[in-house]
Amino acid sequence: MTELGEFIVSDDCADLEHGHLDTMTITVSHGETEHPVTAEIADKPSERAQGLMCRDSIPQGTGMIFLYEEPRTTGFWMLNTYSEIDVLYLDRSRKIVDKITMSPCLRENLNDDNWQVKCATESADYVPRGEYTSVLELPAGWLGSIGVDDTNINQMTLDWQPVAN
Repeated sequence: MTELGEFIVSDDCADLEHGHLDTMTITVSHGETEHPVTAEIADKPSERAQGLMCRDSIPQGTGMIFLYEEPRTTGFWMLNTYSEIDVLYLDRSRKIVDKITMSPCLRENLNDDNWQVKCATESADYVPRGEYTSVLELPAGWLGSIGVDDTNINQMTLDWQPVAN
């Protein structure tokens, strides 16, 4: 089973609380094809807050699933996230509400406060069009590599087994 990349060792990443999280297999289907994704599960507030921060890579066929009990409308940000990602916002029935490609928010010699302001400002572009209850983050371009693009993304389905609490 493929894992997400290793954690970056840096002062910016020194206070991370979580290592690799438990995983599940998510089946991405479109047309006659199915593609498994090994996704780390972020279903606790602290896990969701860390997300994909401080990973050196996000290999093809991997990702992270964020699970929420109540619908949300807020976007995500890319503080300490070093790989471009495609983010799928999903409603309760696992239909795609929105797909947004997010770029790393690079420090560029900024102090902590200015870097966080920069990332928060950039995150205004990452707010989905509607409410969601789960989010799947994938390496940018992976969907295109399996034949899914903006013209057929709403024909794609995502399936996984519920997480036992």
